[in-house]
Amino acid sequence: MQYTLSGMATVLLKLGKNEEALATVERAIDTMRRGEAGLFLGTLLTLKSEILLASGRKEDALLSVQQGLSFAESQKDAFGLSAAWEALSVVYKAQGQYQRALEAIMQSQTIREKMTNERALARVAVLAAAYQAERTQHEIDVLNAKTNAQQAELQNQRNQTYFLATLSLLTLCVLGFGLYRRHNQQIVAEHQRVNDKLVELDRVKDQVLANTSHELRTPLNGIVGLSELLLSDELTDEARSHVQMIADSGRRLTRLVDDLLDLSSMRQGKFVLHQAAVELAPLVRQVIALSASAVLGRPVRFHNQVPNELPKVWADKERLLQVLHNLIGNAAKFTEKGAVTVNANLEGGMVRVSVVDTGGGIPPEKLHTIFDAFEQADSGMTRRHQGAGLGLAIARQLVELHGGQIGVQSTPGTGSLFWFTLPLAMGKPLGQS
Repeated sequence: MQYTLSGMATVLLKLGKNEEALATVERAIDTMRRGEAGLFLGTLLTLKSEILLASGRKEDALLSVQQGLSFAESQKDAFGLSAAWEALSVVYKAQGQYQRALEAIMQSQTIREKMTNERALARVAVLAAAYQAERTQHEIDVLNAKTNAQQAELQNQRNQTYFLATLSLLTLCVLGFGLYRRHNQQIVAEHQRVNDKLVELDRVKDQVLANTSHELRTPLNGIVGLSELLLSDELTDEARSHVQMIADSGRRLTRLVDDLLDLSSMRQGKFVLHQAAVELAPLVRQVIALSASAVLGRPVRFHNQVPNELPKVWADKERLLQVLHNLIGNAAKFTEKGAVTVNANLEGGMVRVSVVDTGGGIPPEKLHTIFDAFEQADSGMTRRHQGAGLGLAIARQLVELHGGQIGVQSTPGTGSLFWFTLPLAMGKPLGQS
């Protein structure tokens, strides 16, 4: 929500609607502070200073950008820090403090150059790690070959000395065992070194992914905000159709960026749920209503068989909506005709939710990987229905964070049944999360 508000505030500022822009960014800041404060708060404070300066409120602008600068420093957010120094330079210039303005813009440029250098070093580190892993694997293969040859030679020596005295035979066996053990220890050490390199490579990849996704958010929010403003004006049918396509594409990209950041947070163990007692039936009705547009022009019906009297579940409402959107949306996307049915029932102290469709089904060999990141059922589906294959992976992570389980049953040509479980809210303390 706060990211969309930020994009709208930027558009309003460019249109000269300063008061509306200020009210919008204040709302975004309030939403961020009431929720889970992240790196984006520093960027919002910097944007607020630009709006205040455009309104002639120089002192307020200075205070806001200093708050943004302080927050960015506390979070070690290089991107936000650079933007804050640049905004501070503009404020100083407006106040006539040209020396301070020059120092601020130089500080911003220094940070940007450092960010560029760090990205370059990260890319070099990735390439170096990959090269080192390949080189290490080659060394392990050579070492294994040598070990096998030495073991064969040792066995031949044992056969030749079969008739020697008992003491000589025992001595050779001890020596051979020591040699074998040393080589095995070397192999284990090499494997551990390769594993450590691969873990570091994976960490660098996640960091690059998170940083890139964060930088994509601001322009995407601007695109969506400007498109929504254009849709509120009088347009021809053709122009409205084109602007609507731009807005829908921007929202799809924004959801993809959010999925990537969610996946990165889960992998790093930084994802936090805000659980409370939630009624399931109204959420299912809401998701079905929003999914109806996905089957326009196709003979597909939705059936909500979730009982209204079903006990409340203990869940994060927004994340539960995300799971339902992924499962019901997928069922609608891959069902050409027939029905998508959602039902729920009590099962051993848990609530079991099922989403059943009459689509093409999933090949048996894909069932064990369908919940892995970047996986889709088959290439034919991928061509007809675009997607990154993150929805089901995130759904599994969210369900398991709630303490539940998720699974799938499918028959090609008949349809699929996706199910997941959630704990009941009964007996949970009101303050527990």
